[in-house]
Amino acid sequence: MGLMDDAKEKLSGAVEKAKDAVDEHGDKIDDGIEKLAGFVDERTGHKHTDKIEKATSKAKDLIEKQKSSGKGPKRPTVRDEPTEQDKDDPGTSTGRPPTPGA
Repeated sequence: MGLMDDAKEKLSGAVEKAKDAVDEHGDKIDDGIEKLAGFVDERTGHKHTDKIEKATSKAKDLIEKQKSSGKGPKRPTVRDEPTEQDKDDPGTSTGRPPTPGA
């Protein structure tokens, strides 16, 4: 496995963890974004309020988009035994190639 393949695999895992965190804790993340925006706005003397509000809105929209995309399996699962549907169409979802003569 090359360096780029290894990096992609690790990054993919991090992205999945982040998505899971948003699905589970999206409301808390929204609250944190609001608190951070208020803190930064106050510390900058309200000189950049419009930019802070715009960034806050974009961040919250991104969180909402992720939450509304719904949960579900993010990776295909590999089963040890085929389902009834698999028996009709061998090799479709067990993660293994079809058995010859099956």
